[in-house]
Amino acid sequence: MVMAASIRKKGSEALNSLKQLTKAAESLARFLCDGGADKSCGDDAALALSVVHQFFQGLIQEFNSHPAVGDLQISITEPKSSPLPASDSSKKARRMVFRFWIYSSVWALTVRTCREHLEVFLQPSSSLLQLEEQEQASALKLKLGFKIESSQVTWYLDGHVVNESEVNTLLRSLFKDMLVRSGADLSLPPDALRLPIGDGGESLSRSVRALVDEKFTLSQKVVSQQEEIQGRVARELHDAVISDIMILKRSLKGDNRLSDEQVIEILDRITDQIYDICEDLTPRDLQDWGLPTVVSSLIERMAQRMPVKCSLVCPEELPRLPEEVELNIYRIIQESLNNIEKYSAATNVTVSLSVAGETMRISIEDDGQGFSAPSSAPAGTRGGRGSHIMRERSALIRLYYPNRLMVNSNQLTGTKVILELQIEPREAPSS
Repeated sequence: MVMAASIRKKGSEALNSLKQLTKAAESLARFLCDGGADKSCGDDAALALSVVHQFFQGLIQEFNSHPAVGDLQISITEPKSSPLPASDSSKKARRMVFRFWIYSSVWALTVRTCREHLEVFLQPSSSLLQLEEQEQASALKLKLGFKIESSQVTWYLDGHVVNESEVNTLLRSLFKDMLVRSGADLSLPPDALRLPIGDGGESLSRSVRALVDEKFTLSQKVVSQQEEIQGRVARELHDAVISDIMILKRSLKGDNRLSDEQVIEILDRITDQIYDICEDLTPRDLQDWGLPTVVSSLIERMAQRMPVKCSLVCPEELPRLPEEVELNIYRIIQESLNNIEKYSAATNVTVSLSVAGETMRISIEDDGQGFSAPSSAPAGTRGGRGSHIMRERSALIRLYYPNRLMVNSNQLTGTKVILELQIEPREAPSS
């Protein structure tokens, strides 16, 4: 009986050990499959990859349907999971990676996610046969971090948040790079690639840092502009409005009272000065009537203040732009006219607004004394004269439309400020 009890006890201990071993084996299997992470990490990686996959699907459909691409067709695989290469994995376990690739007959992009990073590699299509060996650091073109909250993806580049539009520009840039390389290897003319890619395909070397830097300096630019405007309003109130009000006050207290006509004249002057200040703060007719009307009013007021012939050259119909863009264009024109009034001693000023194809061109030209600056130099490369304000306004416009701001000036022929915008909206691929 004692022997039977001992056997039952040993049998129970063996059964418990077997259960524990089975449970440990199951845990180890899950750990190996998920790379040591919980299931949510795999779900997050798959979700982030699916967002990028949908973007590329729309982009490829747009490209392949364009008649100019000829024999160059791009394919995309469905996302799938596989273990990371041993060199990229922990010694304890091989993590799972979610991956798809985009390929032509000669070049390919591979996109993969693991844990909280998305990586894009550019490599020859032949390397897809040995994919794990070819995904080397030298082929890595983009690495983004991501976090998922409420099924929404937040992207990070070098620890900084980047928005969806910025991520799309980066991905489109890589797609363009693959197409250009493929086209070169297949001896395709550049025109076969330019139209399908679209203008959103900026070079990666320019877009990566520019997008991040622009995003994180935007608040500083806005604060700088607010301080500049507040300082200007304070000076104008002090130098003009307040001085006229003091004259009226002394007149009412003293023995030499002003006549009614003189009081009315001062009040009219104060009214005009306050009106000008209000227009400087917010051009009230801009939203209702558009740029030509407010610019015309701007140069008319300038002609009243100084002996200069001002003219506006503008077509009867000018396309309307977002209110923020029109306001920044107005500020650039306003700052240019302020510079002319303060420094140029010009006798003729011409403001021109024109549109040719996808390009809107704004120029402000005077015949004043000018200043020393290289031809077509970017605004602000020499001297002050408000150029930093115009440069910051141009940067704000760039959040909506690609543009360039140039200053042509010398001491003999005056100054010409030129702003060119590419106003054709970028078409976002369907997703």
